[in-house]
Amino acid sequence: MSKYLVTGLGGSGKSTVCESLRSRGVNVFDSNNVPGLASWRDAYTDKPIKVDPSSYVDWSKVAWNWDESALKKLLADNENLILCGSASNQMRFHRLFDRIFVLTLDRKTHRRHLEGRLSPYGKDSETMAELLDEQQEFAKNLISLGAIAIDASGTPEQAAEQILETHQ
Repeated sequence: MSKYLVTGLGGSGKSTVCESLRSRGVNVFDSNNVPGLASWRDAYTDKPIKVDPSSYVDWSKVAWNWDESALKKLLADNENLILCGSASNQMRFHRLFDRIFVLTLDRKTHRRHLEGRLSPYGKDSETMAELLDEQQEFAKNLISLGAIAIDASGTPEQAAEQILETHQ
């Protein structure tokens, strides 16, 4: 294994797949929990802003961005790792990963993930509708760029197994 990214939109299963990989002894990080990596930014100025993720998030005005220096430090400090997460600016950094995995799932499963998640993000009806509408296109675009599709409609353990099988 080298440096892999597991991505998908909110509620696609990234955090639960991350936990499943961690339970198998994989060096895995949830991008939302890496200090200094991800933060809410103004989409025009890139200045830090406060966002209430429990209400509607207007992505035309805000971004959830990764900090380049924090990401590069994480990658430099870990010879082998899997980073689970997504960011508004993640396409800038795909070249830093040896392999990109994108979680795919049907709309019904995605809705169930969003409704049952611990994080408040995506539970607002308007944000949920956008996530449900955009996940399929997000995955299709990444697959067209060479990402490997991972079926996240089953259990997190099944998705983790697909990722581990792919790198062997």
